[in-house]
Amino acid sequence: MCLIFALGAGGCSEREALPSPSPAPEQPSSPSPTEDSGIPTDAVFLPVFSLIDAHGQTHASTELLEGGLVLVVTSPTLSSQDAQEGWSEVLVKQASKELAREVVFLEDISVSWFPNKARSRMKEDSSPTEPPLLLLDEDGSLCRQLGVPEEETWLLVFDESGRLRLTWETDPSAEVIAMIEAVFAE
Repeated sequence: MCLIFALGAGGCSEREALPSPSPAPEQPSSPSPTEDSGIPTDAVFLPVFSLIDAHGQTHASTELLEGGLVLVVTSPTLSSQDAQEGWSEVLVKQASKELAREVVFLEDISVSWFPNKARSRMKEDSSPTEPPLLLLDEDGSLCRQLGVPEEETWLLVFDESGRLRLTWETDPSAEVIAMIEAVFAE
């Protein structure tokens, strides 16, 4: 199951799961992703991608979906630092070890004024064997596909089929752990 969260200013929303990634008619009682979260309709499913981590190892979206994924989409800027540290605290240190193993930070390198220094710092601050995994979106294209504005930190939750199930667009909070676990339990 894949969880990707988007943190910004709009709150949290939950989506109905589909048994497969094929599109289904929208339920009248459920707002579309664009209406309540600003996420483009084409980002209702996790885009197919392959990115390197801070240590140069390549990771594909299909690989990340296999065991589940909590993705924090962010950028290596001072304005994002508090949110990054907050989500790391909540999702890696406070959550279960099982959930912590599924956490991935997606860094939009394109907005950094000092990309080489940012990459070097990320490599120093992360471990290739300990959560969270840190992926580098060098040109910001995946972040844009996901609808995350530059220099914001969002949390997006996708299920095993890659369908968007939950967005979190406010400050880091331990209450999100129960929501993630509920999505994984379905």
